[in-house]
Amino acid sequence: RPPRSTPKPSSAASDVYKRQYDHDFDENGILYYIGTGEPEEDEPVVPYQNPAETGRITVTRSVDPENSAPAYAAAGRTNTVSFTTIQGGQGWYKFDLGPERRVVPTHYSLKHGLGDGDDRLLNWVLEGSTDDATWTVLKTHTDDDSIPDRGYGTASWPITGYDGEPVRYLRIRITGENSSGQGIVCVGGFEVYGTLTYVEPPNVVAAIMKHLKSLHSLFLRSKK
Repeated sequence: RPPRSTPKPSSAASDVYKRQYDHDFDENGILYYIGTGEPEEDEPVVPYQNPAETGRITVTRSVDPENSAPAYAAAGRTNTVSFTTIQGGQGWYKFDLGPERRVVPTHYSLKHGLGDGDDRLLNWVLEGSTDDATWTVLKTHTDDDSIPDRGYGTASWPITGYDGEPVRYLRIRITGENSSGQGIVCVGGFEVYGTLTYVEPPNVVAAIMKHLKSLHSLFLRSKK
């Protein structure tokens, strides 16, 4: 059957998925799993599609440069010129897994977003958040030259010591100069591994109705 746009959450153990890293941009990653329709064990795997391009997750960035691919390219696997720049002192890519997904990450991978080795990330952090407001540093990179000096090079890192809540949002944020001494953030691909769980998305309609009912009660009291 076609991939579900919103997985059906439950408390069953089958809604907890452990995705283990093997090598850079293998087929074990969480974004790859989402991009193949999030199949159960007895369901067929649909052909992979960039999950941000199809709207299953959302990617945003600090700036949308005219000569870069769209932000969603950073969640894909093709060799694409993909970058952002600093605005208001911050340069970042943010990945929103959606209201129904949470992850406790154990590894992550990056692909350089240029066709040569210029402007590779050297100083940055990977951050996680449950609410897009409070961010926790999951991994700090200082003068880290792991990304190879070539076009669209890849590298991966373990994430250790994190014992907080499963996160919905992940963010790559530059903290210093890149390999060319600039503030350009080149991300041509992103993948994360770890424990993926599903939660009940918030009932937005019910929340709005409750708020309106509260406002109506206040209005009636003000008339007395």
